[in-house]
Amino acid sequence: MLLGERTVGMELAARGGSIVAVPLLRDARDRALRAVGDHDPRLAPFDDALAAGLRARGRIRDAMRYHRESIALGETPAALLARARTEIEGGELRAAFADLHRAGELGGDTRAVLGEAIGAARDVPEWATGEPAAAPALTAAQASAAVGDLGNEPTRTALRVYITLARGGNVQAARAAISVYQALPELARTDYDEMWNLTTR
Repeated sequence: MLLGERTVGMELAARGGSIVAVPLLRDARDRALRAVGDHDPRLAPFDDALAAGLRARGRIRDAMRYHRESIALGETPAALLARARTEIEGGELRAAFADLHRAGELGGDTRAVLGEAIGAARDVPEWATGEPAAAPALTAAQASAAVGDLGNEPTRTALRVYITLARGGNVQAARAAISVYQALPELARTDYDEMWNLTTR
């Protein structure tokens, strides 16, 4: 039952339903905690799932707390890859590459997450080879709908939303994109000049 709730919650978070997913994942994690205790490695997947839901809500600091708890239960490739995804979303690319390197050493399949990191990073370590994965493009309607769900922390998702809105003529969104770039200096500056130019029109 708990595994089913965790799976449903993760699918909801991945499809943009993080408002519903986070309470579901928190409840599953709390019940798993009561069932196995706070020092049992079986709790780790529930910590990582809740962290993924919080990441989808733009709550990077809260997500990192659960990643720390997960990794304290055992440094597994799955836990390191989950934390790397949150670090990428929060613009902490050096930390993400370190986690990916360690996950690879432990035998994890890092290709997908490594591609995300390479596609996001301003500086890529020499060892990190592979095809960069671009973040999916947003339509103007998707960006407008997502604005209300953005958290208060600067994230890659927030940057994508602001860039999409700015390209539709929203100068405030271009300014917000510049602010996110400045808050997350490890991100590639792919659209920085374009956003800067839009703020000066």
